[in-house]
Amino acid sequence: MTGKMNEELIKACILACQKCAAACEQCAVSCSISARAISLTKPLELSIYCADMCRLTVAFLRRGELQAMRFCSLCSEICEICAQECDQHDDPACRSTALACMECVEECRKIAAVMMIPPVNNSSAVRESA
Repeated sequence: MTGKMNEELIKACILACQKCAAACEQCAVSCSISARAISLTKPLELSIYCADMCRLTVAFLRRGELQAMRFCSLCSEICEICAQECDQHDDPACRSTALACMECVEECRKIAAVMMIPPVNNSSAVRESA
């Protein structure tokens, strides 16, 4: 894959993560002030975690860190969990968050798949030195 394609994927992922973080923050606020706040504790917590992970992923992507693809992989997992939880609630902010999370999942998985570096197998190095 060319550098230009990677750059376009990274930009799309950054935008999706930013959109998701904003939606998650709005969801957390909405859940905390809702008359049903007690029943919305789980989406509130997940939205906060998801927003934090999205912001951290953006930071690593912007810096061009080699570990960014690992953050994208973890971000996609957290966003998917958040989306599944938020999708179960009738609150409009929760529904909006679920959609933003799934867009982020899609973009983060693209980065993780394209940039994935196979894990180092340290067990063979340990056996050789023994």
